[in-house]
Formats: sequence, structure tokens, C-alpha cells
Amino acid sequence: MSTYSLNQQVFSLSLMINSQNGNSGDSSDSTSTYEDTLKTDITSWFGDATIQGYLGDSWQISWNPAVYESGQDGANQNLYNLDNALFAAKGSYSFDGTTRNVVVVSVAGTNNTSGFDIVTEDGEVGEKVGLFGAEQREDDTPMIALGNSVALNILTDLTSDAPLLGQTDLLLQNYLAQEADSDTYLIFTGHSLGASLASILAVYLFGSDNPKLSKSDWKDVYVFPTAPPSFGDANFVAAHEALFPLIQNGNSSGTSDDDSAWNGRYVNTLDIVPMAWADNASNDYSNIYASLGIVPTCCLQKVINAAFDGVDGYAAIPEIYTFEGDFEQPFCVAPTKAEKPDFDYLQQVMHQHVDVYVEQLQVTGVAGIVLKDYDPSQDKIDFCARTAVTLGILYKETDCNPADC
Repeated sequence: MSTYSLNQQVFSLSLMINSQNGNSGDSSDSTSTYEDTLKTDITSWFGDATIQGYLGDSWQISWNPAVYESGQDGANQNLYNLDNALFAAKGSYSFDGTTRNVVVVSVAGTNNTSGFDIVTEDGEVGEKVGLFGAEQREDDTPMIALGNSVALNILTDLTSDAPLLGQTDLLLQNYLAQEADSDTYLIFTGHSLGASLASILAVYLFGSDNPKLSKSDWKDVYVFPTAPPSFGDANFVAAHEALFPLIQNGNSSGTSDDDSAWNGRYVNTLDIVPMAWADNASNDYSNIYASLGIVPTCCLQKVINAAFDGVDGYAAIPEIYTFEGDFEQPFCVAPTKAEKPDFDYLQQVMHQHVDVYVEQLQVTGVAGIVLKDYDPSQDKIDFCARTAVTLGILYKETDCNPADC
């Protein structure tokens, strides 16, 4: 028996695919190393008695973790960071007393030590492209951010083995086509960039006039995106809503069976990521933590201004649940006094963007086992080392020294 609701279990699987974020390899063969590590770790976690107490004992990897690394990692070209990753797991869950199979596709979010993620997949938002490869925009063509389109192309080209089917070297699309069953639920999930990509991947596979997969082959298909930015235009939102209408039960917190919530954004109002890429959000970015005396330096402000320059026409998919996180007192020691405001700002950003979702969804038990540097006694991740790497990437990208501010 599981003690977590299905929303909580799905979010736990999302945490698992993000477990290697912050790690770096030192050679191009680290792709297989990441894949092997994720496969070994996730298999171990599914068999762990403590995690089974939360998730039950039915979960198995059904499409092995697949990883992409670009070798383009900003602050240090010698680092081979995990840039993209996803996997599928199959388990069972009781829906109103009837046990049914569930397949969950979990997509990794931004690795904040990856320049490719930060600069390209997150940052290339000045241009939109057609989701289904349209060369020119038509009135009803769903459009998404260029950086997200780059990521989508990567994810849809990845292949992996499907151990429960006895199949090897399958595209995700082909695996799902074989796994489809009218008594099985399919759920796409991710956090941050992974949330955007989960929704985009779902619409890409099940949308358009000539869909690659059919929803009618499944009991139902859901998405559970936590903390995504606005990554598409109004046409994308319309396509998303048509395919995946909001499901909101109870108070929609997703922390109990009566509160299940699907197909919309799960958002902390103190998290800056879901504010992107809305009009005039750059002003909110700069001042959101000003009440704590935390204001970014001119260097980080330069990053914010550049990110929003010329960005418009984005719309957000509807929200299924919003909440307000708690503030974190700064504890990271900055390398220099000049960098301290940016360290404090990014530490707060990362706390609001990760820690408080773990708290709100009440999955600290799983997070304490699977997340790198997570301290369950403090309900937070030690982001200090990753903050230093992230700022190094941003300072290099803008050619700015906070000592000159």
C-alpha cells in the first residue's frame, strides 16, 4: 500500500529523473555513465522499503533513462553536464476502488550547472517556432520558444530499452505505442524546464491533425507540470486545453486522493520561473525579494533585462493550484563581497523553485533519499556550490563583473 496520492507519486518520479542535476562528468562518455547511474539508482529506489512505504511496491522502469549532453557548458568547457534526461515508469494505482496500470513519463528540468540548459533551452525565447515543424506561422499553428523546440527535438530523437516489453533501442514514441492500453493511464510530468517539455511533448505526440499517438488507446492521458514558465503562444495554450482539460478536485493541492489535480500548472507565487515569459515580468523579477533586502547587482539585472528584451506573445496554460512559499534566510558564503547580493538572490530563487514544492506536496520523505544535497531536517537543498557555477555561467554570458556595479 502507498501513503502518497497519485499526484505525490508522480512528483516523486519527477524528482528521481532530476537526481543527477548538479553533477559533472569529465569526458564525452559520461552520457552512458549518467544513464547507467540513473537506471541503477531508480531501480534501487523502487526496491527501497522506505520509498515503497510512500509509493507502493508496483513501480518499475519501463523505458530506461535516456540522457543527452551537448558538451557546451558555459563556465567550463571541460565539464560534460547532463543537459536533458527522461524515463518512463509503470506502476498501479487504485482509482475509486479499481486498480489500474499507470505509465509516467518524467522529463528532467534545468540542470543549473549546464550552460546549454540555461543559455539555450531556457534562454532562447526571443523567437518562436511551430510545434509541428511548420515553416511559416498559420493562424492556428501552436508556437513554442525556440530553445524549447531544440530540447523537444533532442528528446524525441533519444532511444532507450523497454525492459518490460523485451524491446531495445526504442524511441519514446514507439515505446508508448506498444505500451498503450485502454485500461492504463498515461501521465507526463516534469519540473521547471522539464514541466514545459512534458506539456510540449504531450501535445506534440497527441496533437495536430495527424497525431503520432491517440488518446483513445489509453484510459486517459494527463500532464502534471510543476513550476513551468509560459513557453508557448495562445495557440499552444488552446491546443493544450483541448487535449488536456483541467481536472481539479477538492482544493487541488494534489496531496490526497480527494485533491487530485491534472493538466494545469502547479505554481508557487514567490517562484520567479512561472513568471516568465510574461509581459513586464522583468520588473517583478528584480523586486520580488526586495522586502528581505535582496536585490540583484547590475550584472544579474543585466541578465534579467537581456532575457526579457524583445520577448512577447507568450501565454500560460491554466493553473490547477497556487500557493505562497516561505522565505529562506541566506546562508551561502559568496566568494567576494560584491557577489553576495547575487548569491542571496539566486539562493532564494532556488529555494522558492525547488524546496517549497517538495514541502507543499509533502514528499520530503522521498526527496531526502533521491535529491542531491537535500537535508530533510531542514527541508531544503544546499544550493551553494551550484549557485557559484550558475553565477559563473551568467557572468560569463554577459561579460560582467559585479565588482564594477
